[in-house]
Amino acid sequence: MLSAADKEFNKGIRAWVKALRSRKFKQGTKTLKRHVGNGKFEYCCLGVLAAIDPDAEAVPEYWDRKNTIFFVDKDKIGEDDFNPSGLYRYGLTDEQQRELIRMNDDEGKSFRVIANWIEQNLIRK
Repeated sequence: MLSAADKEFNKGIRAWVKALRSRKFKQGTKTLKRHVGNGKFEYCCLGVLAAIDPDAEAVPEYWDRKNTIFFVDKDKIGEDDFNPSGLYRYGLTDEQQRELIRMNDDEGKSFRVIANWIEQNLIRK
């Protein structure tokens, strides 16, 4: 039987999967959220998770000169320093985050395919 914490975790994961499948979010790469003009944004799969969080303003943000949001320690920006501390509160391990980044950014998997992976690999049973 699932604990209350696991049930709450699954509720959040299911909301994330629903958002990824909603077509409300335009998929982008290399950052969680990027302004692309006219008030529109692109998101990576982890950016969608942060965007649907009702406490998103609690997640640290860093804006570069191109209006790109990185959820990292702004004093430690670089490939090896990727540590989205704000995303750890969602219960994702570093390995899971890196797999999602790989699928989204390196392999160009669609949000639909990523949502399927999330359901198969992250829902607690």
